[in-house]
Amino acid sequence: MQNKSGTSESLRQRRAVYHGLCSVLSEEDAATALDMWTEHSKASQSVFSGLNMYVREVCTKFGKTDVQREMAQAINRALMAKPADLIALPTGEAVEAIVVDEVAVKAVPERAAVATAVVTNGAASEGANNTPEFQTFKILILALFELVDQHSATTGLEFRDFVKDVVTHLPWSEAQQEQLVVLVDTGSTIQTRAYRAGQLKALLGHIKSWLADNMGGAAGALAIEQAMAVAAKSVFGQEYAPKSFL
Repeated sequence: MQNKSGTSESLRQRRAVYHGLCSVLSEEDAATALDMWTEHSKASQSVFSGLNMYVREVCTKFGKTDVQREMAQAINRALMAKPADLIALPTGEAVEAIVVDEVAVKAVPERAAVATAVVTNGAASEGANNTPEFQTFKILILALFELVDQHSATTGLEFRDFVKDVVTHLPWSEAQQEQLVVLVDTGSTIQTRAYRAGQLKALLGHIKSWLADNMGGAAGALAIEQAMAVAAKSVFGQEYAPKSFL
């Protein structure tokens, strides 16, 4: 079961990257760039880790540095899209991705056990309220909203829209989505559902990429650093360290 799940997610991510690449490159060049993604994803901790570096390498290779931002945004949007909305992989890519993914799972069988444990523990805590993790995340994201507003009021509004769009497209429960959307809209929310390990970390991964693309790498990184400092000083930050989201 885990093998199939892992394969499905691997294929979805590859399709998303290819879809985003095709928004800028020809199908032939996009297929070549997808080979670069295979090596990149093996070295990265997650699909979002180093995504901007990957896009920069692709754009440099194909002489598309003037549309680097557009490519990064297209891939980010595709990663949030439903599989039905993505174009198909190049001929033979799907089969190759399945083989690579299954070999990786067999080589490290403990991954399946760890993933199962995470899902089980998350389900058991689904009814929990006011978890330190979410309380810390609330302070972190509210601090980010304020910092981005200071950078530009227009960017601040776009940032809020982006976060809501990401949340509503992530494979979360409606309650998990709604409590964050309400937070974005009102600055406050009541937690009715806990999050499984890694869910809020994944959301922050999207946010970091967006901030880098829309504020610049240095400004985006500084905003994250400053928001982390605010959250770390809070009571909840002492219970759940904000650096755990990185």
